[in-house]
Amino acid sequence: MAQTGTTGHSMASGSAISTLQDLSARTHDSEQGYRRASQDAADSDLKQQFERLADERSAMAAELDRLIREHGGEPTWNGGSLTGAAHRMWMDLRTALSRNQRQAIIEEIARGESTAEDAYDDALREGLPADIRQVVREQHRRVRETRNRYRAMAGTRLTRRSGELAQRLSSGTDTVTQYMHERPVVSGMVMFAFGFVLGAVTMASIASDHSYQQRYRRFW
Repeated sequence: MAQTGTTGHSMASGSAISTLQDLSARTHDSEQGYRRASQDAADSDLKQQFERLADERSAMAAELDRLIREHGGEPTWNGGSLTGAAHRMWMDLRTALSRNQRQAIIEEIARGESTAEDAYDDALREGLPADIRQVVREQHRRVRETRNRYRAMAGTRLTRRSGELAQRLSSGTDTVTQYMHERPVVSGMVMFAFGFVLGAVTMASIASDHSYQQRYRRFW
């Protein structure tokens, strides 16, 4: 009976180690991607943000590697080139960095963090030992907070651009045309929203007039 229990524990540990190895490799890749982004960023604020993210991922990867060894395994990440989703994210991020497009850079960070969160979601669905689950859950929380922060930053930028369009609407046709040429996607979204609100106000006004006429007839 003891032998059977030992075998079962070994199988569970093997599955847990595989999960940890995957998370470790992804986290190491994320660290390397942010280190490279820091080197390529022209904006000093972005450089600092990338360095902080890289340092955070370095600490997380070290924690995962420690757990892997404690459970009898070895980390599989070998420090080579980025692969898979990490490589695609890095290429998109590098393109945004080369063009110094801060909005696109922030959106790519949010997208990359969302991908990382998905990996942690998958890990937490597995039957992990308590000590591993505790670490994975805590790292998942940190990744989610980072994703939410950069999503909010991207949303704030969109709001600011909407305000900029509103200012140009009051400045004349030429400035609006220039804005739409510079930012066609954002402009299209804002104009759609503006049209929707205008239509709703118009319908409400018509309904109000109709109601007033009905009351007017009844009164007389």
